[in-house]
Amino acid sequence: MRAWTRLCWIHIGALSAYLVLSIALTWPLVTRLRSATVAESMAYYADASQNVWNMWWTHHAVTRGLNLFWSSWLYFPEGVQMYVQTLSPVTTLPFLPVQAIWGPIAAYNLAVLTAVALTGYCTFLLVRAFVPGAVIPWICGALLTAAPFHMLRVEVAQINLLSIQWIPLYLLMLVRLERRGWWRDHLAALAALLLVVLTDWYWLVVCLCF
Repeated sequence: MRAWTRLCWIHIGALSAYLVLSIALTWPLVTRLRSATVAESMAYYADASQNVWNMWWTHHAVTRGLNLFWSSWLYFPEGVQMYVQTLSPVTTLPFLPVQAIWGPIAAYNLAVLTAVALTGYCTFLLVRAFVPGAVIPWICGALLTAAPFHMLRVEVAQINLLSIQWIPLYLLMLVRLERRGWWRDHLAALAALLLVVLTDWYWLVVCLCF
């Protein structure tokens, strides 16, 4: 029980540290959650408006029982499908309560902070499969989180591309599948791959390479 408690504190501490790192890397976003995206804070709008709209549309569709992947609000009156668009439901759906209370901009900004933190944490989990302890795995996660490619995706508001946390999680499931081969490992790998698919099709191609 004592070893289990220690393990829990290691993971809680690692995730908390990544949340602090996420706030620091995106500062001053946390002070402007309801008023501006990180792209606006840096005078670089890029895809910010589209992804905020994705947040709004997800809430609108779910609360009204509409097809999430089809909207007549675009290209009216014919409508348009969004099965291959950057809707990223894995990113938008968990933040529906936030949007209901604070609006789509706050939901988007919290999704960014969460994705940045989870990228570090999932990398931390992957590295721990090869390296014992917590310090080196945490540093590896921090390096990936703060990598120029990753932070550029934050700056240009491409949340579908900055949400790379499911890739190291998928790789971790493949490692466990190779080492143990349990039926639960097969399901876990498929579940992780599904998270990748529902985030961005580009990352699916990356994962299939493994």
